[in-house]
This record gives sequence, structure tokens and C-alpha cells, in this order.
Amino acid sequence: MEPVAPAAVDSLTTTPDIDKGNLALTVNSGKASKSATVTAVARDKKGKVVGRISGPANRELSLPVAKQHLWSPDDPYLYDLEVTLKDGSSKDTVDSYFGMRSVGIANVGGYQKIVLNGKPFFSLAQLDQGFYPDGLNTAPSDDALVFDLKAQKDLGFNSVRKHIKVEPARWYYHADQLGLFVWQDFVSGNLTNEKGHQAFIDQGAEEMEQLHNYPSIGSWIVFNEGWGEWDRTETGKITEKVQAADPSRIVNAHSGVNCCNSKGDSGKGDIIDHHDYNNTDPAFPDATRAAMDGEHGGFTLRMPGHMWPGAPTVIYSGVADKAALTAKYVENTRKYYLEAAGAELSGSIYTQVTDLENELNGLWTYDRREIKVDAAQVRKINREVIAAGAAAGSRTPVKGGGSWSLDENKGTKAADSGPNHKDLTLSEGTSWTPGVHGSALKFNGEGQYAETSGPVVDTTGDYTVSAWASLDALPGNYATVVSQDGRRQENPFYLQYGQGAFAFSTPGAHRARAELTPELGHWYHLVGVRSGDLIKLYVDGKLASTAPAGSADVSSGALSVGRAKWSGNNTDFWNGSVDQVQVFDKALTDQEVTALYDGGKA
Repeated sequence: MEPVAPAAVDSLTTTPDIDKGNLALTVNSGKASKSATVTAVARDKKGKVVGRISGPANRELSLPVAKQHLWSPDDPYLYDLEVTLKDGSSKDTVDSYFGMRSVGIANVGGYQKIVLNGKPFFSLAQLDQGFYPDGLNTAPSDDALVFDLKAQKDLGFNSVRKHIKVEPARWYYHADQLGLFVWQDFVSGNLTNEKGHQAFIDQGAEEMEQLHNYPSIGSWIVFNEGWGEWDRTETGKITEKVQAADPSRIVNAHSGVNCCNSKGDSGKGDIIDHHDYNNTDPAFPDATRAAMDGEHGGFTLRMPGHMWPGAPTVIYSGVADKAALTAKYVENTRKYYLEAAGAELSGSIYTQVTDLENELNGLWTYDRREIKVDAAQVRKINREVIAAGAAAGSRTPVKGGGSWSLDENKGTKAADSGPNHKDLTLSEGTSWTPGVHGSALKFNGEGQYAETSGPVVDTTGDYTVSAWASLDALPGNYATVVSQDGRRQENPFYLQYGQGAFAFSTPGAHRARAELTPELGHWYHLVGVRSGDLIKLYVDGKLASTAPAGSADVSSGALSVGRAKWSGNNTDFWNGSVDQVQVFDKALTDQEVTALYDGGKA
């Protein structure tokens, strides 16, 4: 407690605006009169004044920040703030601090991604539940708060998820100082009636107000795995209210929306978040939301002498020793998060910082006496992931497409006469056969294909895919003439035969289909066009079908002839021949498709 003047500063509300180069500041005072005046002075770390503003209390002021130095986990720069309230003979002065930063969602390399200060940011975090053997929810000291945060920072993490708990102000102060991006959970409960529901909403709003000024907090998480959730529509409405109340942060409506007691995806908020302990159900961005792996890992290692009494629970993957846990963490991170960080994924949260009473899946023991991994190896892979995330969107989009006449009639390579020279490499057993012109590739439908070393066309815009194809047998389900690999389960497009029809397809069951039964051994000219929000299929130079295009997914992998890819595995192999494959980085018109067909006929 502190004695104050009759008209005193009760609290401050600070919100950075780096686009305008100022700090929105409200000096809150319940007893200040209308004639009261506040003066705010901002200083950099050297004590130099970088901004000054005067005005009334209880009204938002714009404090300019000259040559602003932005806050980030790599550079957690903080300004000092001095605020004085004068009201007649009453005077009160308080000291505080603030950081200048922005958090948002933007299209980066074709994906909706988290951006910090306008730049791609991969949030690599641990789940921090804040339990202690000598205080349970209460840390034994301020040093203990620092220890847990610094332990994460030292391992190369740049973020932390504060799980179902609100910490003392000192915890957030240390996160600000050390540089950790905080995912702050709302506190859930067993809410069974309207009174409980309203309490959750009211206390969530109180939490947001209480923690608003901390620059380290970059996101609010409303629900976790359906805990306390009562209605999917209401989840969406609450999320929209949170977004409106605090536009300075991103909002995660539901961490683990794919898990447990979840009512399902409301479609609201800035993040789509899956819990993926088995690495089988990763989240993927949609048209407006970035993707997050809200919990994963949980690898268990027993450390005798440092365990709470009782049987452990939730053993996702047990390992034998420190070396095994280190190798498991590094392998899992490299396999599932390194490439994803530079593409579709915006963050991941490993479970967890320390062991708890019956959870032995921490990277530290519960008593904080032993680290359970080799810190250098963990830090190295973590920094690689963060760097990959920072470089997201830097890849130059492929231009120009490609063209393969397939007239070699021998060998294991087919030359690309297009501008990128992405030659096709034939898989074992793929053979040559007479084509529409010269030779063509022949596949047996049992695993043969040809593919390039990387993408040939940017599938986030308009494009056209063309090939001559014949079938030796109708497939039981699907068979693919041409596709290009992406980062999700499905390819960004398929020029294919399936379910009794030729089709040009995109993810989400969007199919332009031509209802005809192919004559075996007969050559057909197939063209798939993506033009804006439509996909079109042409057969033998004529428009056969149109359909909504769905999402425009990014292609990051090979263009393939004779196969597709599903969930990382090659599938839908073509049983027949393919000739004259062409890819264009524009949508061909009806007349151009007809000309392409006329020019390629035998």
C-alpha cells in the first residue's frame, strides 16, 4: 500500500501504434477533476527524452515516440515512462515503461501468417503451466519466475504459452524484459449455467484489462480443448468481442479445436489451432486465419530423485535417457516444424517447460534441479526453425511454367523446354511408348511416375495445365495425369480421372468434371484452368465443365506426371500413357485452349 495525493493516478492504459509512431496513453484517475492535467514523458534506455504530451486525465492521448525502436523477442527494447497528474494543489507522479510493437496476420508467400512488426514471425513456444513443488500455483520467489522464463529463452524459444493461469505482474514484466512473445490463456472452468458463462466472459474481460499494457503479450487464447465451452456459436461471438476490445493483439478462439471436448471450429479469430501430439493432424491456414500447433511433443523421461511421488500420466512417448530425449526433440522438430515454419505454419507449442506432479514430460525436472536435454542441440534446431519462419515468403515465385514434349524415347530424363528447365525424372520401371507426336511416357498404374525437382507454377494465382492422356484400364478410384505437390494433405491441383469422369480438381472436393466414359487406348487432350474463383476442364479443345475453385494453395514441391500425393504418400497412379505436358502461369482462354488442341493433334 502507498499513500497518494487526493487526486492520484489509479492506472495507465498504453497501446503502441508503430504505424503512427506514437503510444496511445490514457491516465486513469477516479478522483481527478475536469481541470486536471497530466504530463507524460518517454525516455529511451540512455535517459534521452523521445516524446512528451500533456492533456486531460481519463482521455486517450497520443504520445509521440521519436525514431521508435521496436520491441521483439530478439530485441526486447523498452522505453521508460513518467506520468504526472496535477489537479489544483494535488500532484501525483508514477513511473512505468512500454514497448513499441505490432502483431497481426498477413499473406506471406501465399499463406496467412503471423507478422510481428510487419515481418514474418514463427512463434516457437513451450507450454508453461506455472506449477511449483513448494507453492503449487505460487512461485516461491521472484527469482523462480525469472528462472522458468530464462530457461525457455536459453533453449532458443522465442515465445511462451501461459496455460490456464494468470500470473503476478512480475512474470509479465520479466517476459517483457527477457523478450518472450506470450500466448495468454483465459482461465477456464466447469461452466454449467448462464451465471457461470457470464462469469467467464466478465473475468476474461477483467484479465484483458489487467494485462493490457504488457508488450510481450501478443495473443489471447479464449478456450482450450473445449474446457468450459458451452456453444460453438457463442465461442465465435466471444472471440469477436475480444478482437474488438483489443485490436493490438491477435486472438486464438480455440487452442486444440480438433481435440477432446471441443464444440468444433467457429471459424472466428485470427488463428486456427490444432493439438497434434502424434503429428497426424496439423492445422492449416484458411483464407483469414494463420495456423498454429497449439500443443505437441510431451515426450516423457523419468529422472529418479527428481520426481513427485505417484504414477505418471499422459505418456505420449517415453524415452530412456537425456540423450534419447534430446534426439527425439531434435528429430521431431526438424521433421515436422522446420519446413512448415517457412511455409504454412505460424507457431508451435511444445509440452512442456518442466515436469509437474504426475506429468514427466518437461525439459526440466519439477524441482528445477536437472535439465533433461542437451541445451546446445535443442537451441540449435530451435534457432533454425525461427530463422526459417523469419524467411517465409522470401522464395521467388516460379514464373513461366514448363513444357515437356516427351520425345526422348529413352533414358530416365525428359527435358523441359520452358524457361525454368525443370526436367522430369522417371521413376524405376517407367517406360517409353509411341505418343501423339513422337514418344510418350507409359505407366503401369502400380507406382510409376515422373517428377521435377520442384514446383513449376505458382498455384496461388491463375494457371493452366495441359496433357494428352490415354488409359489402358479404368482405375478403381482415382488416377492422376498431372499434379503438383503442396504442404497439406492434398495437392493444390489434380488433372485426373476419378469416379467415372475426367476432372480438374482442387482441395476441398472442388471438381470440374466431364461425364464421359473414356475409350481405352484412345488419346484425349485434357486441360485444367484456374481463373480467379473458377476452375475449368477442357476435353479435346472444348469446355466440358466449370466449378468453384476453392482455396488457392501454395505449391512447394514437385510437378508430377502419373501420380498424386496424399498425406505425404504417392498415390493415384496412372495406368496408361501421357504425352505433351504443358504448364502455363496464366489462365488460357477458350480460343487458346482450342488452338493448343488443334496444334497438338496427331
